[in-house]
Amino acid sequence: MVVPELHSPYLRLREEDGVLIVGFECRELDEQENIEELGYHLISLVEKYGCRKLIIDLEGVAIVGSAFLAKLITLHRRLHRGGGKLIVCGFAGAVAEALHISRLDEYLHTAADVPSALKSFQ
Repeated sequence: MVVPELHSPYLRLREEDGVLIVGFECRELDEQENIEELGYHLISLVEKYGCRKLIIDLEGVAIVGSAFLAKLITLHRRLHRGGGKLIVCGFAGAVAEALHISRLDEYLHTAADVPSALKSFQ
């Protein structure tokens, strides 16, 4: 897999063992206008660039809002329907609490960190 040429002020992309790892430049993922653009970029990784194995690494993210959580659900569904897989990892504190309260920690595939998530793809 080649890392997509996606120019986003919000995302850091890298590839390891055929899996695209998505990190975030923002510590707070809760502003509606930013989340719309960020969501567009995440979905384009699947629809435009054909990525089927994604890790969303939330390490360093302090806050997530409901709009971001909705984007994760949409991304998960698109990948699942296309035979792909999404793993969310690296979350702690308020982010872990938001995932737990919304029960997304049960709905989504999760891992403690990127190395653990990569092992789930093997």
